[in-house]
Amino acid sequence: MDQRPGETYPKEPNYDLFSAKPPATGAESAASTVKVRVKPPRRNGGVIALCVVATLLLLIVTVACFVIIRRVVIPSGSMATVGTSGPVATDNPFARPPATTDATTTEATTGIEINDPPAVIGTTPVESDGVLTVSEIYKRIQPSVVSILVNNRYNSGLASGIILDASGVIVTNYHVVSDMTNIVVVLHDGTRHTASLLGYDASCDLAILYIEASGLTPATFGNSDALEVGDLAVAVGTPYNLSLSGTTTQGIISAINRDLLINNRQMTLIQTDASINPGNSGGPLINEYGQVIGIISMKIGEDFEGLGFAIPMNTAKTIIENIINGVHAAATPALGVDGRFLTEVTAAVNGLPVGFYITAVHPASDIYAQGVRAGDVIVAIDGVELADMAAFTALTRSHAVGEVATVTIYRDTNPYDAKSGVVATIDVVLMDEAVLNG
Repeated sequence: MDQRPGETYPKEPNYDLFSAKPPATGAESAASTVKVRVKPPRRNGGVIALCVVATLLLLIVTVACFVIIRRVVIPSGSMATVGTSGPVATDNPFARPPATTDATTTEATTGIEINDPPAVIGTTPVESDGVLTVSEIYKRIQPSVVSILVNNRYNSGLASGIILDASGVIVTNYHVVSDMTNIVVVLHDGTRHTASLLGYDASCDLAILYIEASGLTPATFGNSDALEVGDLAVAVGTPYNLSLSGTTTQGIISAINRDLLINNRQMTLIQTDASINPGNSGGPLINEYGQVIGIISMKIGEDFEGLGFAIPMNTAKTIIENIINGVHAAATPALGVDGRFLTEVTAAVNGLPVGFYITAVHPASDIYAQGVRAGDVIVAIDGVELADMAAFTALTRSHAVGEVATVTIYRDTNPYDAKSGVVATIDVVLMDEAVLNG
């Protein structure tokens, strides 16, 4: 406090306590009787914790309400203003329009008409009880489907096969047994038999095996020429692992007469969307009457589903009989290239001409020696422009092995600009397809 000069004032409380002078000796100082009491802090931890929890709960409820309101009021992917009428305004060109709630709208269902095949020549006719369920088809075909284990010094594999004869004759794919030294056939009951290779046709991807067994159940074979797109297709085999033998999948016949060039082999195949996986090769593709109408050969790519292919039974029948009877098929002329055909649409998209696009060239072929490589396009053979895959096959096979075909090649010298490439015409000696694949 402020003091005026010359006036006497009482000492402030605790003056001696805070003064630098010590108290007088032997006398009690007034300050010595002053006791300082420090109050302990209040214990408010529980109240604070409750407040924090309540605040967090309130925050969570608020966010949840905001999300729910946003989902209900504002369509997903849209920046529309709530309450507007008419088309939803949005800055997202890919936003889906709001779903209609018209109760009178119904989806039309389309049925696929499936016709019975006509009378079959050389195969068992349709059973009198007609169309079978998938379960009935499986029960009939199961004893006739085998698993095939193969290996050599470097590789091993797993595939499927079909019993042709009760004496132990079995058909499978050639690529299954090619270069394999050991072949073991596992019957549906788990019995194992060492198999021998009777013969094969590499160009058609078929091989005939034999096991010493009796009392086997041969499959029933049907007329593949009677198939129609949309017919039921059932595949049975051993995908991935022997423990999965007898795996059955169903689909439809997706297409017939698909011309594909695989490993220098021109093949006309049945396409199906029935699930086919590694290990199904050589197994049966079955129609709705329990008849084998195809021998599963391949699946295109690992990144695609529903693209399985089978050798038509009518095609396989002649080849199988020739192999069993020791009749050698005539040599098939081949250029020694793999690839796919570019239609007008696919050619335009890729900036290339219509023709056969080469994806691989066999190093032992004459066309390889001429300098043709993957990425080139065959646009004409013998001066005839290629309109489709059938024309490519027909023109190639119009020659005999050893004859010369005049082939016109287009090469895109710089795929990074719009300039045209170069065209060259060369003479190519055709080779035996079996030799190229051997």
